[in-house]
Amino acid sequence: MKLKWHLVPLAILLVAVITAGVVRSSYTDVISKEYQTYQFSSSLYDSIKAIFKKNKIKDEEDLINQSDLIIKGKFTGERKITEQVFYSTVTAEDVYKGDESLKGQEIIYTESISTFKERKFLNSASYMCLPLQKDREYILLLKKYPFNKARKLDDIQKKQYYLITNTSVGCFPLDNPKQTKFFKYEDELSQKTTLDTMKGLDIYASSKSQLDEYYNLKNNVLSLLKIS
Repeated sequence: MKLKWHLVPLAILLVAVITAGVVRSSYTDVISKEYQTYQFSSSLYDSIKAIFKKNKIKDEEDLINQSDLIIKGKFTGERKITEQVFYSTVTAEDVYKGDESLKGQEIIYTESISTFKERKFLNSASYMCLPLQKDREYILLLKKYPFNKARKLDDIQKKQYYLITNTSVGCFPLDNPKQTKFFKYEDELSQKTTLDTMKGLDIYASSKSQLDEYYNLKNNVLSLLKIS
């Protein structure tokens, strides 16, 4: 009888662990279905020159040289959402630099975004960044996600990449005319921005000059990569 009583705390602990796992899984699933309607915000005020300096990048040619993988990729619409990261599935349609065997394969593109379920709010700390949009094609300049070399990785972890600067610098949409809208924190546009309403937008920019700077960079990079 005493042995059975000793097992009670262990049983309670086991139930708690299982319950926590179920709750955590459910949380992720709910976010995955609802996140399109959550208010979105990003960082507005920084220049590409400042982003280059912060990341120790000299110019567009150096941006390319420091990239591990450069692809034309299409976001499939499949995402795993956590509190701090979007894990977005991207099909590599063409490979301009890096592992050519990835052409036609899927990679996992990690986007640093904080998810606040209670407030229904998404926040990207990356300058001017917008999350990838379904079925849009992008030129993506990527770095391999760093894991401890001694760690045994699963198939998904082996495919993880992130933008070389963790900002909009290195992510260039291909399929739409140049964006003309820009954001200010006090504007209604910014206050009502969700992933559903930002379709067709390229970056979370605060001014026309920022947009011009971004598109100039895009043209220079695509020219160096000989992409028309």
